Amino acid sequence: SDLAAFREYLEPEANGVVFDHRSSQPAEGLAKCLDRVISDGDLRRGLSESARRTAARFSPGRIADKYLDLFESLLR
Repeated sequence: SDLAAFREYLEPEANGVVFDHRSSQPAEGLAKCLDRVISDGDLRRGLSESARRTAARFSPGRIADKYLDLFESLLR
């Protein structure tokens, strides 16, 4: 969905697709997004490759390092 919480890592049309979950017909919006990704192999491959790169930025090790850096800066 188009929740702001996803914007830290979701780039519409680059590594994912979004739909308006607040519309009068959210299920239809989701279905259209799914249909696009299922039926368009080039889109699916591009989103997949980009999503893998994005996911690597949010690996548990990288997130742990960010927390440790934050904690260290708070202690200074």
